[in-house]
This record gives sequence, structure tokens and C-alpha cells, in this order.
Amino acid sequence: AVAVLVLCGGSAVLRRGPFDSERYRGASRRATSRGRRLAAPSSRRPDRVGLCGAEADPKPVPLEEVLALGVPTDYASDVALMSSRLSGCCSDLEHPLMLVRFLSFQGNRDGAEAMVRGTHTWRRDYALDALMREWGEPDGAGAWRRAPRSKRAALAERHFCGARLPVRTRSGRPVMVARVGDWDIEGIIREGLEPLMMNSFIFAMEDLMQADHAASLSERRMVHGSVVIDIGGISLSVLRHLHHVKDFASMVNAVFPDIAHTITIVNAPAVFAHIWAAVSILMDPSTRRKVQILGSDFRHVLQAHAEVDADVLPEFLGGRLSNSHLPPAMKVPIGAGRDVGLTLGGLA
Repeated sequence: AVAVLVLCGGSAVLRRGPFDSERYRGASRRATSRGRRLAAPSSRRPDRVGLCGAEADPKPVPLEEVLALGVPTDYASDVALMSSRLSGCCSDLEHPLMLVRFLSFQGNRDGAEAMVRGTHTWRRDYALDALMREWGEPDGAGAWRRAPRSKRAALAERHFCGARLPVRTRSGRPVMVARVGDWDIEGIIREGLEPLMMNSFIFAMEDLMQADHAASLSERRMVHGSVVIDIGGISLSVLRHLHHVKDFASMVNAVFPDIAHTITIVNAPAVFAHIWAAVSILMDPSTRRKVQILGSDFRHVLQAHAEVDADVLPEFLGGRLSNSHLPPAMKVPIGAGRDVGLTLGGLA
């Protein structure tokens, strides 16, 4: 359940204020200390991050252009100006529909611009492109599919718990499912696999964000995903590991904008009330409003809350989709991390 903090990342998991680059770097350093080291920055020629916003009063992109792309009217003026100020320096993030995510997440243009720049720098330093191609491959539709291409990526695949499914909600939203109740947190921590799990979280978050963006481009409207988290079998013992996740959650929250429309927790046992009391106080109120907690009889409420038909879910949730569409969340054997690069980030 502590993984909910990260799985809901990009939806303002932690209580947030203006984007704080020092807070991000501090969280990154603490997460790195647990993860041996942060992967070296990419050797690619650095982007012109320092030039973002260099012009004090740039000419905004015409409003009719951003509106034609599907930018909501309430955000159009700010997005038009942001598109002009960020043009040419953050190419992977500067599409107007992507900028809406940062603007809605931060609530103001200055904070959103700072987050875009910080995120762009983080993506380069984390060697995100290399990580995505090590953990998976392009799916041909603007997002990614799981396809581990290294020993450490294959190890992470065996023991991770979540992924985007090849299905949509009734309104066309991408769907991510995680089987947190089966996740072997004790074994992961015992074997020092936290950095690889963080890489898997990052892969899943980036995949969901790009699937959201691809759907937004296609439909010319803002599309956010639906997240379903199965916590059947969870116990109070997970609270011992809350501190292992908080720094990772801080880092994820600093670099992923608004990507989840609903977060539905299913198969919640009675004991989860105590776990939720500890976890929910760390969440921003906007995230808590997205969360619906359900027991084992969740099908009808899941359909109403997340527009997810139960039939499209994996078999372990009573659906018809093969469980193979998710990582198996296998128990971690002793010695699993030996002779494997247990590092955060891509291998540049």
C-alpha cells in the first residue's frame, strides 16, 4: 500500500506548493543514496535548458492555434504564452496539450514553467530515453510496451507489480493496474532491489503519461488515465517500509504532472483503514478526491467511478484479460540482486 504513494504520482500525491528545485534535488539525492548511485547524465549534446524563458516578453502563440489542438479554454492563454517561452528548449514536453498537464498540476503559469524545465533536466540526467528502451519498446501508438532488454530489466520485470493494460475505459482513457497486495516488499528491500523497482515505476508512469498524451492528440481533448490498485492480502507490516517510499514519491511527484483521472483501490481488507490513515495524510487533497476504496465486491462501483468494465480487467480481478499483461510480482529469492546493476536511471 505504501506503493500507492508512487503509483498515484503525477497526480499530486504529496501535499504540494510551488515547484521547488532544491526540494527535488534533495529528494533525488536521498533516493540515490538508497539506490547506490544515479545513472550518469546522457552523453548526448545537452539541450538548451538554460535558454528557456530568456526573452522577457515573448509573443504568445496565437490562441486559435492552441484551441484548435484541444487545449481547454480556461488554460488557453497561459498555454499559448508558455508554448512561446519554452519553444525549442524542452522539445519532449512543450506540446500545448502536454503543457496543460503541468499547468493544471501546478495551478499557475510560473510554477508550471519551472516544473517543465526541472522535469526536462531530470529526464536528461536520469537518461530516461535509455531507460525506456532498456525496459521496453515503442508500441507504435505513441506509448510503450514492456520488453526488458537487459539482465536488470528482466529481474525488475519478474518482481514488479503494475503496468498499463492494452484496453481503454468506456470514455477512452488508458488503464493502469497494479497488484500491490502480491508485491514482495520485504524481499525487495532485503535484496536491495529498490532502485530497480523505482525504474519500473518510472517506466510505468512515463508509459501512462505518453498513452494519455497520444489519446489527447488523437481526440483533441485532455485525456487522463484510470488507475486500479489491487491490495488484497495486504497487512499492517507494510507501514514499516513507508520511509523507503517517501523520497521516491517526492521525486516522482516533482517530475510527473497530472496523468490520473481516477484511482480505484480494490479488494481492500478491513486493516487497510489503518494503513490509509497513515498514507492519505501525505496526499494532496486533489489526489484524495480521485481515490475510491472498495472491498471485494467492486465491479459495479468500479464501472461507475472509473468507467472500467470488469470484463476488460486481468483474470486475477475477475476479468477476461490474461494475467500476462502485468508483471508477475513474483517472490524475491535470496541472492536475486547479485551481479546485477542495481542503479537508478538509464545506462547512458
